[in-house]
Amino acid sequence: ETEDPRFSLVERSRADVDLAAYRRGRINFFIDTELIMGSERRAFDLNQANIIFETSASYRIGLFHIAGVVHHVSRHVVDREFDRVPAWHTIGPRIERTIVTPNSTIDFIADYGCVVQHTFVDYRWTSQLTLRVDRTVGRRAHLFASGRTGWVGVDRPVLGRTPQNGGRVEGGVHLPGQRALFDLFAAHERRVA
Repeated sequence: ETEDPRFSLVERSRADVDLAAYRRGRINFFIDTELIMGSERRAFDLNQANIIFETSASYRIGLFHIAGVVHHVSRHVVDREFDRVPAWHTIGPRIERTIVTPNSTIDFIADYGCVVQHTFVDYRWTSQLTLRVDRTVGRRAHLFASGRTGWVGVDRPVLGRTPQNGGRVEGGVHLPGQRALFDLFAAHERRVA
């Protein structure tokens, strides 16, 4: 929560779609858009947009899914003249392991990306570890929780910075009904600068 009039509301949308499936894997497309609204000029004043999209192709080897991932991030200032769009593109592997029990699903995910193109950031590589848990409670409700931490390697000779660290924790409950569903959750995030 902030009193800064540039940052009063955040809207986030995600789509995660399997484009094709084959015997031991799948091709996936993921997009995440985040719109940041303020109240500086009017009640709802869109001023920034953060966009992530990626494509991956996976192959199952034993209990693990190994994927090749192409990932894009860009951060846009929307309502002001701005000639710099911080952005970066990575290519790298992802390793996933899912454990299923009668009442729970647990996912472990490890990512590494080599930055192959960047503008207005000093990033050289990215990494991320993710743990997600979904547990059935009663007949239909689900409790869910996730934790993610990541590091970004930077160009030390240019700016003298050390690798940057960020993370996110989230937890909540999923309540499906006959005509709608309802999610209540809380989250905290520290972003890499």
